[in-house]
Amino acid sequence: MPRATVLDPAKGWIDAMLREDLTAPRKQKHTARRIYQRLAQNHGFDQASYSTVCDYVLVRRPRIALSLSSASDDHKPCVTPLCRSSASGPCAVACTGSVPMK
Repeated sequence: MPRATVLDPAKGWIDAMLREDLTAPRKQKHTARRIYQRLAQNHGFDQASYSTVCDYVLVRRPRIALSLSSASDDHKPCVTPLCRSSASGPCAVACTGSVPMK
């Protein structure tokens, strides 16, 4: 069981914003900074730091996009994790699109 984080109460709100972004025009999508601001303004949530919100958005945005995308029968979505254990920062996930699977 994953341990609880300070961001747990806000994860549902963040995921909802990221789902809205899937159909929004490119210029109207939420940045991590705007998500952080909306959490404080609209939901009164200010317990998490900006960097915590950024880290969560960095991981969740591609996962939500993949979970809600409609892949055709002969193409499966492909995700390549770019994780390395270093002191430079958290892992990133890169979306590489669809790859034909035979």
